[in-house]
Amino acid sequence: MKTILKGLLVLLFGMLQANAIESSIKKIEDNFCKRLPNNKIFCMDYKVEYPLVHSHDKQLATNINNAIRKHIPAINAQKYIAKYLQETNGEVFSVGHTDNTKITLLAVTKSTFSLDIAGNSYTGGAHGNYGSLAYNYDRYTGKYLSLEDLFLPYYKETLRAIAEKVYREQNHLTPYDSLQSKQGWFENKFVLPASIGLGYDGLHLTYSPYEIKAYAAGSTSFVVPYYLLAPILKPNSALSSLVGIIDTNTPHRTKNTITKTFKQNKHATIRFKAKVLSRNRVQIDVSMTNHTRYHSGGLSLSFPQLTRRGKLVHKKNRGFDKIALYPSKSRLYYAPTKRTIRSQYMLVESDTNNWSKDQTKSVSLTLDIPSYIESFYINARGTLSQNRNIVPIPHNGIEGQQGFGNYRIEIPMR
Repeated sequence: MKTILKGLLVLLFGMLQANAIESSIKKIEDNFCKRLPNNKIFCMDYKVEYPLVHSHDKQLATNINNAIRKHIPAINAQKYIAKYLQETNGEVFSVGHTDNTKITLLAVTKSTFSLDIAGNSYTGGAHGNYGSLAYNYDRYTGKYLSLEDLFLPYYKETLRAIAEKVYREQNHLTPYDSLQSKQGWFENKFVLPASIGLGYDGLHLTYSPYEIKAYAAGSTSFVVPYYLLAPILKPNSALSSLVGIIDTNTPHRTKNTITKTFKQNKHATIRFKAKVLSRNRVQIDVSMTNHTRYHSGGLSLSFPQLTRRGKLVHKKNRGFDKIALYPSKSRLYYAPTKRTIRSQYMLVESDTNNWSKDQTKSVSLTLDIPSYIESFYINARGTLSQNRNIVPIPHNGIEGQQGFGNYRIEIPMR
């Protein structure tokens, strides 16, 4: 599935043509130097880089470019030097000052777009300063979106708790480990960053230097998946289409086993079974029945809480031509941009070119789950294809790390 031709992907997602974003990079520079009474040359150098966006969706391009223009700083190196000398009474400790701004498009989703404004400067001292801020906008109106526009009142404490849990899991910390001693935070108290952007896969949280750690630690960033935000999402907000659950049927559960069936029209049926073998181990059996006459397809299972190859302790393939494992940082195709990205979490894919109508194929996986995970999440999706026709299973769904819709299954581990 990872190697599906680009032409097929365009057919699979009709929105991709409208979403196709192209840009040309524009640069603004200004510098000025002044000789000081001590014969030293005091210089200021400004640089600004930003994209000029083009798209088949003219209104989208207009909204993005208008937002970008609002963040292009006014620069005047000569005025800067005059003001600086006035404020310091002509005393200059460092004669080479710089200020660089880079504006990039963080993401364009089905309902939003986000900009990342990164800056670095040097105005004297042991080192320069740098950092970034994300700004989020409604895709269709171009309106700036605050977090208050997206989430219910009093959301902050819940969002903080959700983000802390994700941060701790991604950094292999228990709920009781000290952020200060284990991660180098200034205090053993989790705080939300100033920069929170709406990415393709979730909220992008980025801490600039000095925000939570010493300058030498650099910036810190991680992603909170959208599906975790449903409890605090404001109804009909711009994030509704990204967070929404597409299947609300309650799965069948016994003490240690969960079973669930997903059926998409007359195309395919995916059956899911998970058995909790112990506090730290789960066995997953997933089958897919092809109800069409398409001969090619496969299953894709991804695990947002797992990254390392060693967490998959056993895999078995029944009927597929092959089964492949991709740990985090593997190169994967990302549908919205039609380019490859580095994966954030583990993916298992199985494929076949010999799939008869009403034939069932399946995979079985045994996974080690970190002890601090209370609820284990799995993304599942299928694909059927023939010539230039392709059927995604599901048609829509919770967006995964490759930009495709997924079914979501939760497995309680306690």
